[in-house]
Parts: sequence; structure tokens; C-alpha cells
Amino acid sequence: MNELQKITTFQEDISVIKEATTKVFLVSGKILQGIQDNKKYKEAGYKTFAEAVKSELGLDKPYAYRLMSAAKAYEILSASGGQKFGANWHQFTNLKA
Repeated sequence: MNELQKITTFQEDISVIKEATTKVFLVSGKILQGIQDNKKYKEAGYKTFAEAVKSELGLDKPYAYRLMSAAKAYEILSASGGQKFGANWHQFTNLKA
């Protein structure tokens, strides 16, 4: 039987989705930070980070910065032994790194 077809409850399914999307958003934020810090967008001919993420990912600059901020906040909390949040990535977007 396919792993996704096994019998699960609604709450189990939602929990898996939350965990997976949180990881995707946090990894994306970390990668975006590296792109910005190292000006990798210039390799592709973009003049600005904002132009690159809008064109390539359809993200506006504030959203990209929220992803980067969330990833940094999570990294700081994890390194300091802080509470592990797992409900969703929005929990990190208002934290200041």
C-alpha cells in the first residue's frame, strides 16, 4: 500500500501538512538569505534581489523578507534551546532575528 494511502485521521493528516510546509518555508527562507547575502541574483542578470524573487518565484519583497526572518528566528530559537514550535511557519514571521 502506498505510504500516503494508509489509514490516518484528519488530525494526523493536518499535522503532517503543517510539519512539511513549515520545513519548506524555513528552508526557503534560509536559501533566500544566501541568495541575497551572496548577491547570487546577479549571476542570472538581475539588478536587485527584489526583482529576482518577483520574476523567478512570484514573491514580493516583503514576503521574501518574512521568510528569511522566520528562518533566522527559528535558527536562533533552536540554537538557544528555545521551545520548538511546529504548528506553522507564521509563528516565526513576527519574531525579530
